[in-house]
Amino acid sequence: MSGAGRKRERTAPAVSDYDVLVIGGGPAGLSAASFCGRKLLRTALFEGDCWGGILTRWCPDKRIDDYPGLSPGIRAVELAHSLLEFARRAEVDLVEKRVEEITEDGEVLAGGERFRGKRVVIVGGGDTALSHAKRLSGIASRVTLVHRHKTFRTPNALPEELEREGVEVLLSHSVETILGADSVEGVRLRSATTGEERDLPVDAVVMAVGTKPNSALLRELRVSVDWTGRVVTDQWQRTSVPGIFAIGDVSSHLKMIVTAVAQAATAAHQAYAEVRSPYWK
Repeated sequence: MSGAGRKRERTAPAVSDYDVLVIGGGPAGLSAASFCGRKLLRTALFEGDCWGGILTRWCPDKRIDDYPGLSPGIRAVELAHSLLEFARRAEVDLVEKRVEEITEDGEVLAGGERFRGKRVVIVGGGDTALSHAKRLSGIASRVTLVHRHKTFRTPNALPEELEREGVEVLLSHSVETILGADSVEGVRLRSATTGEERDLPVDAVVMAVGTKPNSALLRELRVSVDWTGRVVTDQWQRTSVPGIFAIGDVSSHLKMIVTAVAQAATAAHQAYAEVRSPYWK
């Protein structure tokens, strides 16, 4: 969340259009954007996969019984839909693009532009990897999906479907080494079937494996993280870099929706104080 929206799903907003940019459309991001919008801060929310985050991607039918005030047994996807509608009512701009980079001067690069015209290898076989492959297939000059197993970990796509979209699929392969000194020049692939190794020239590698909190964007800005990789914040969810806040799984050891929403409210309050400098600050 960055202190620098309106049901419009925009595609390429300029940073200067907004007071606050929120990255990630899970419970924390949706709530933070909504609270900012309700405070009349011009707010954009970026999500490159699916609105609701883990709620809709991994466990849409899970019963939510520990969120105060909700009817027992509400499904995760229903709660995600409610949070999304809350953001729309707050007139947040919903931007369906994945943020790839945040520059030191605050510019946000989204939608795969950093990969335009490049040869890209995506490592992984789950929904996230497939989402990356489909999104970059019309942007990168070549997209190669590498997965160490014989089949994908998701039933949502078949190799033939990706290949029809121009994605090269290498199952039963792993990336052993990323080649290049100062920049990526290629990868060394290893076949799990034969053990044979070969080098593939590429310009970029996307690691789309696991479900750990994604704090890589913030680490590139030299935001302080602890030994587990979680972002260090103060009581107002401020990071070590002025104007940058962290909420949700990237900064919390307690993985609960109610905790993420509470952090969102805290960060939104502080962002409002820093952007508007109200009389009570």
